[in-house]
This record gives sequence, C-alpha cells and structure tokens, in this order.
Amino acid sequence: MFCRFVGLVTLFALLLARPAMAEPISVSVVAQAKLVLGEVVIRQGVGSETAAVDADQSLFEGDLVITGADGVVHLAFVDGALLSIRPNSELLIERYRYNQTQPSESEIKLTLLKGVVRSISGEGAHHAKDKFRLNTPVAAIGVRGTDFVVAANGEQTRAIVNAGGIVVAPFSETCAANGVGPCESNFVELFSNEQRAIFVSAQETVARFIPLSAQILEELAAPGSDSDLREDAVGNPASGDEVEAANDADSDPLGVEGNKDTKDQANIGVAVEAEIAVDLPERVFETTVPAELIAQETNSNQVADGESALLTGLISDRALEDRSMTWGRYSAILDGNDKITLNYREAREQRKVLLVDSGYGLYRESSEFESDTLRESISFELAGISATAVRSGNAHALAAKQAELTVNFRESEFDTYLDLVDIEGRDYLFEAEGLVSRTGVLLNQTEGATLRGGVDGSGDEAAYLFESILAPDLRIEGRTLWDSRK
Repeated sequence: MFCRFVGLVTLFALLLARPAMAEPISVSVVAQAKLVLGEVVIRQGVGSETAAVDADQSLFEGDLVITGADGVVHLAFVDGALLSIRPNSELLIERYRYNQTQPSESEIKLTLLKGVVRSISGEGAHHAKDKFRLNTPVAAIGVRGTDFVVAANGEQTRAIVNAGGIVVAPFSETCAANGVGPCESNFVELFSNEQRAIFVSAQETVARFIPLSAQILEELAAPGSDSDLREDAVGNPASGDEVEAANDADSDPLGVEGNKDTKDQANIGVAVEAEIAVDLPERVFETTVPAELIAQETNSNQVADGESALLTGLISDRALEDRSMTWGRYSAILDGNDKITLNYREAREQRKVLLVDSGYGLYRESSEFESDTLRESISFELAGISATAVRSGNAHALAAKQAELTVNFRESEFDTYLDLVDIEGRDYLFEAEGLVSRTGVLLNQTEGATLRGGVDGSGDEAAYLFESILAPDLRIEGRTLWDSRK
C-alpha cells in the first residue's frame, strides 16, 4: 500500500509542478483536434483559464484536455497517432517529442487523469516503444505497436487491446510516475489475440487479467477493426453541439460506485458514442444505383432477379422520419445509393445519438429497455440498406439478395449476414457475430469484420454499419436498418 501511495503522490506532484520542470515545454504544435463534439476545453498550465476547443485547433505540450458530460474529441498527432478522448475525461499531453529524422529518438508521455481514451500508435511509438508512456493515477502503460482503450479513475484502471499489445504495471518504488517508457518490473503484457482485459487497483500491488465480458466491452467500446481508422484525418463531420449526449454521462466509468447492474442499464452510449471515428476524407463520388438495381415504382424496394428479389434503399414502408432508429449525416457526401439517411438535425429530433462513425451518426429514440425484450430472441428482416463495394478506389453500388439479423437477449449474443451483389452479378458476403448488451448495443467479435450498431428499447428496430476487407484492393461497406418479425 505504501508503494501505491508513493506512486500516486509522485504522479500528482508532477502534474502540479510541470510548468517548473527543468526541460522547457516545446512550443511546437503536436496535435490537431479533428472532431469536436459537445463540451471540450483545454487548460494550458496550472491555474490558467480554460478555453473551448474548436475543430482543427492546434494543441501543444502541457495542454490538459477536458471533456464534459457530452464531450468527445479526436486528436491527430504529428506522427500519425490518433487519440479519442471520451466524455468526462481529462488527459494531459505531458510530453510529445517526435523526431522525424530519427523516429527511434522520439519521446511521448500522456497522462489520463480520469475517463476513457482510445489510442492508436503513430510513428513515434512504433519506433521508440521504450520511450512511450501513458500514465493513469494507478498504473503505467507502455506499447508494443498498438491500438488500445483504457478507462481510469483515482482507484482503478482497465484496458483492452484491439491490435498489437500493451505493457501495464502498477506504480511502485520500481515503477515511478515520472518515468518514461514501460516499467521493467512487476508488469503484465496483453495482446490483441487474448480474450481478456487488464485490471489495476489502488488497493493491489500487481496488475491482473480479468475476463473480457460484455460489461467491459461496453465500458471500453472496443471496435471490431481499426482498418478504417488509419486513413488521413482531414474531415470534420461535426463539432460543438451538433451531437447530443447519448445518455446522461457517467462520472464513474469503471462502475466502482453503486449497483453495477443498474449502471449498465442506465449508462451505455456515452462510451459507444465516443468511439473513435477518425474523420475520413470526404467521399465525393457518385455511386448512383444502376437502372437494373432501381426498383419499379410499384415496388420501390425490390428488383426482380429470377425467383429472388434484390433489396436496396429504404425497403420498409415506414418513413425515415417515423422510425425509432435512423442514420444522420454530418458531412455532405454525394452518394446516389444512400436512401436511408437523414440530415443529422432531422435525425436527432426526439432521438439521442448511439454512435458516431466517419461522418454518420446512429440515432435512437430510447435506450430504456422493456423487461420482456430482455428475455427474447428477436429475428429481424432488412428494412433499409446503403452498401458499396470499393475496388481500387472506385465505388460500386450493392444490393442485398438475402439478409438476416438475430439478437438473442437471453444469451447476450447476436449474429447476422448480408448476401450482396453488384450490377455485374458478383457476389459479396458479410457475416458477423458477437455480444449484445442489456442496453441493446451490438459488440462485434468477428475477426476481419467491422460492425457497430444497436437495437431500440422495444426490440422493434435495429441498425448497424459494417465493413469487411475482402482483398487488398477490395472492401465492402455500408449501413443497414432492420425491422423485427415479431
């Protein structure tokens, strides 16, 4: 316990004293805010006033980034690193020295005082793993070339890995908060192929592994893949108050206070909304659906194809404005195949955002789940789809031949598939399965596939976005809407 006390005192003493550190803080720009949602402010130095963060704003060493209850910010660093800071979080850019000519000489140190962040390593961490450190109040985290998510408060730290690996050690006499790089004693390593998380408590002297449960995935909102996150971060889908909080924010993301079951029911969406969605370059192609895939006026959602029907656009008779779940668009994307998306201002009327991804948001009327819904296994039929195959940079519209989604709340699991086809008759298959939380969030566990989405509180509607890399020059991607068959 004494060692833990020493570590905590050292950490916070460093934070309070950082303006007086012997080596001056760099005045070079180290990052830019690429996506700003809700309340996000920075404080430059102890005692200074906070200032609101705007999209494309530059950040420097010594900046303390603070997000409010509805705040999310995505940072793109000079070495290509990406960072998502989620609601009710505080992160200090303590040191960011990227050496472009000699990357192995780079030195990076961040401190998460509280909250949740997702970090994708850049060139600095890749080439100088021995000089990268992310501190929390109770632990030091180093990397092995990594995409990871960590949640922290004054008492606990939890972390999961999406790609690569991390090295985690509790603070002690041999692992001081003022160090750089991973601690070399009393550490544990976690890699992305392990189905577990790391847990560190202020009451314990060792880090330990815990099972990778649906509860932990909810807290840390692990994505299925980071393949879409490594493109250039140059857009700005939304800023300021353009996205409302998914639910009342939880000031205790690790759930150490109160009844955890109650907290799970009341608080999902904050972490999921805050899932990193690095702003991709605006897609300004026109993927107008060819005539052969456009339905006849008498049946606007189906196209005859032998004995089957091809499904594209909005298939349900229910208008988008009347649906419990709908997609909202933040950026102007010219896509003639997109018939299932509203402007975000329309989408958020009477709804709250469930997730944000690459210029889109998924909005849901209610996250309060009926008790009967949580005891059911629900089968869904496709109600709308906007899908494309991107081959060598060229996008081609897809239609669905068959589709299925089953959500089993009794077993906390889901599975889905989409049998897709393009105008030339080439087939594409998307399949995924995973966990479903008690608040209706779909948590993908299929390697090589990305899926993010959810179910509404009544169990009548569902929606998800998807992506799958089928070949080095070919991927399929899109968004869906579903209606239950019950």
